[in-house]
Amino acid sequence: MKKPKAFCCYLDNIDVVNMLSDEQAGRLWKRLYSFANYGELPDNSGDTGLAILFNLMSSQMKRDFEKYSKRIENASKGGAPKGNKNAEKNKKDD
Repeated sequence: MKKPKAFCCYLDNIDVVNMLSDEQAGRLWKRLYSFANYGELPDNSGDTGLAILFNLMSSQMKRDFEKYSKRIENASKGGAPKGNKNAEKNKKDD
């Protein structure tokens, strides 16, 4: 799987992130970056709240990465799929 150069942080998580202390929030972001960049799963055993939030956010990140990989795969195939009405219009214009 080709790794994206970025990951998405969804704004609907802000209320939960704001419940964390600044120290916890810093640890969360460091863990998310390590997970996104290296696939490392942190040891969250000492902080249940941080573990729950990390699991929620990293699960969404995995789904986003899978969508990204699928788009890259489809783009490498090139062109519009057969039966695509836009592809048919372009042929008529020639």
